[in-house]
Amino acid sequence: MTHENILEIVKELKADSVLVDMLAKNPPYYAPTKSQAKVNSIIPMEFMENIKNAPAIGLKAGVNQRVGVNLRDAIILIRCYNNMDKTYVDINKVLSRIEFLLHRKLFSLTGMVHIATDFQSLSLESVDDAYQLRFREASFKLQII
Repeated sequence: MTHENILEIVKELKADSVLVDMLAKNPPYYAPTKSQAKVNSIIPMEFMENIKNAPAIGLKAGVNQRVGVNLRDAIILIRCYNNMDKTYVDINKVLSRIEFLLHRKLFSLTGMVHIATDFQSLSLESVDDAYQLRFREASFKLQII
C-alpha cells in the first residue's frame, strides 16, 4: 500500500458526515495555524503527533503479503484515539461506523486493482504512551492484484 492508497481510504471516511460528527475539531495536519474542523481529525498515522484534540482517527498500512501469483493481502490499520477520561465519544461507536463504511467497500487504488475489503479484527483498548491517549485499532484486509 502506498501513501496515495491510504489517502483514498481517508477520503472515503471524511465523506461520511455521521463519522465526522463523532470526532473533535483539529486544524489540518499540514497547516496547524488554519481553522479547526472535525474532518481534520481523520489522517494518515504519520501525522498523528499534530493532532491536538481527540477523538481522532489515524490510518496506516500494515503487512502486505503475497497469497498467490498476482494476489496480495494488504492490511490497513485504523486507530481511534480518545482522551484518557473518554468523556467525548465512545471509541467503539467510531470503529463500528468505520466497519460499516469499509467492510466490502471497493476502492480505486493507485497502481493496483482492488478486489475486496474485509474487516479482520478489533484490538483491546490500550494507551498510546507517546500521545497519552486511549485507542483501539481495527484491521481491514484489502485483496489486491
